[in-house]
Order: sequence, then structure tokens, then C-alpha cells
Amino acid sequence: MSDVLYEFKSIYNRTQSNYIFQYVKNRRLTDIYHSHDFYEIIYFLQGKATQLINGCEVDFCPNSIILLRPHDKHCFINQSADTVVVSLSVQRHEFELLANVYYTSLLGEIGKSTEPKTYSASCLWPYTSADFEKLALSQKEYELKFLLSCFLKSYIDSTEVETALPKSLADAITEMKKTENLHRGIEAFTELSNYSQNHLSRLIKEHFNMTLKRYINELRLQKAYNCIVFTQKPTEDISEELGFASYSHFNKIFKERFAVTPTSLRKKSGIWTA
Repeated sequence: MSDVLYEFKSIYNRTQSNYIFQYVKNRRLTDIYHSHDFYEIIYFLQGKATQLINGCEVDFCPNSIILLRPHDKHCFINQSADTVVVSLSVQRHEFELLANVYYTSLLGEIGKSTEPKTYSASCLWPYTSADFEKLALSQKEYELKFLLSCFLKSYIDSTEVETALPKSLADAITEMKKTENLHRGIEAFTELSNYSQNHLSRLIKEHFNMTLKRYINELRLQKAYNCIVFTQKPTEDISEELGFASYSHFNKIFKERFAVTPTSLRKKSGIWTA
């Protein structure tokens, strides 16, 4: 079966946003077999439907989510009359940037399987149908960024990407993500893990292919990114609280990691600007 390639810039040429959100109710879903150059997350709120995905039929019911990658081909081949879905389209560079913030191996997990993954919303899902209807009207980028974060968190919860880690290391990493522990750095991580620093370094190298120092900085950068986007806290305070050597060093490695300075990211996110 031949397919059509949809390009984000061609379809959504009237917007400068990296996101497009759709709330689809009381209408037919597309039966055009297609792929696209962006990521798309489809969340089924109500009803039942069947999609043809990469040549295979996949059934969906309420609370099902599918994360479609740029190369995946799909279309709807049937649906119940009461089907309600939401769709979040995200430009490739934006999706991959935020995915890396949540978990450094997440893109590898998403890309390694032949078929896209279906999963369910987390038990603490913060959205209702009414919220989605409002979101479809507002199309505010910072709200859509937060929605993508929720979808990614649900994906991580469903795949349990850290289950291969020794429990003591996984528990230590969970605690290390707290601001007070990131501030203390290697000393805190060593205490939390109950390993010697040398053994902890070997485990981090084995599981994440990073030095211990680089891994801690990666956790700090992930935390800093979220603080910049979702809080009003000054970037200088974020740098200090997370234990970066200096504000200039923080700016330097943040830009290297995310291709944007902390100040530019704060302005771009639009959350705390007029």
C-alpha cells in the first residue's frame, strides 16, 4: 500500500509553534495511509477504533495512547460512532529535545522496536475531556509542552526503562534527582548508593556510558530545564541550587546540551512572559 508523507511545515504553515493539538469528536478520523516528518501522540478518550499501522491492524479502546514516530505509516480503518480522540503533533527536534530531558536513553527505547508502542495514561493523569477542549482552542505552546511531558512520563512508567538497573542504584538515582542531593553531587550520590565512589563510577559507565561527573551534570541539566520552563525561579538561583560550579559554567554546558541558553529558553517557553 502506498502512503502519503505529511510535513509539519506544509500542514501547519500558519503557526510558528512546535506543537499542534487537536480534539476530535463527532467526525471521521483520517483513512489516508500516511507517514510524517514529526512525532504524533494519539490518545483515545472514548469509543473504539482500529488503525492500520505499518501494515498491521491495531485495536484501540478508551485510555489507550500510541506514540507514532516520524517513519511510522498509519490510518484509521474503522471507528465507533462515539469515538473521541486527542492528537498532539510535535516537531521532531522539539520532541527529541524534551525526550532527552526526561531520560537519556528514552529515544533509544522509542526507536528500537519495529512497531510503535501503545500504552495507557498514568494513574495521576491531570487532564479531563473539558481540559482538552479548552486546550484545542488555546494552543498555547507552554501548555502543550506540559502535555507532552505528561505523555512522556506515562511512556516511561509503562516501559520501566530503569528496571535493568540494580535496585540499590535505581533507588539512589531516584533520590539523586532531588535538588538538595544534586547540589551535593558525587558525595550525596555515593552516600545514597552505599557503594564506593569507584564502584559507583563503574556502574554508571556500564549502564549509561558516562563518567560519574557527567551523569550527575546530566541529572542537574534535566532538573534545570524543567525549572526554567515550569517555574518563575531566576536562572541564577537554579544554577546555584543545583550545584553548578558557576553561573557561566552552567550557561555554557546548558547551551551545549540543549542548543539554547537558559535565558533564551525561558523567553521561548512563554510561561512567565507577558
